[in-house]
Amino acid sequence: MEGARVEAVTHRDDCSIAVAEGTSGGRGEARGIIEAAAGAYPELELVAHEQEGGAHGALVWIGSRDDVTALERDFRRLRGPGGEWKLSLQHGAAFVSVVGLGLGAPEAVRAEQALERAQVPLVALRTTPSALILRVPTEHAESAVRALHAAFLEAAKAPAEAPR
Repeated sequence: MEGARVEAVTHRDDCSIAVAEGTSGGRGEARGIIEAAAGAYPELELVAHEQEGGAHGALVWIGSRDDVTALERDFRRLRGPGGEWKLSLQHGAAFVSVVGLGLGAPEAVRAEQALERAQVPLVALRTTPSALILRVPTEHAESAVRALHAAFLEAAKAPAEAPR
């Protein structure tokens, strides 16, 4: 492959995030919570399951405000007896993705610079070889899409400057 190639910029706005943190234990406690939440709220998207040894676990879902709020309401029942798990919510998140092939640190830096120039606050960034996923406040989603589109897609289509 010649280098990184960006194919599209897309977004998902007005999301809510639920983060469960607790003592993960060695008894499949986190797995049980994931299973119970998926059964009760299949619309929620599990985006992370992190576990550090048997001491600490974190589960992260994204979805609509209504679904995340309902998860909060039912979390104690869903998590089952015992365990020290707490759920926190964050509303008003947007995820803007730069989609392509061979994406990595140079493209992440370029994306951050584009958002900075557009005065869009970056909350988080996740990279994979096929996508950069940037979390921004919902009210800045449109500006973020425009800035990233200009930085990656319009720049690629601009005609090369004629030699002097």
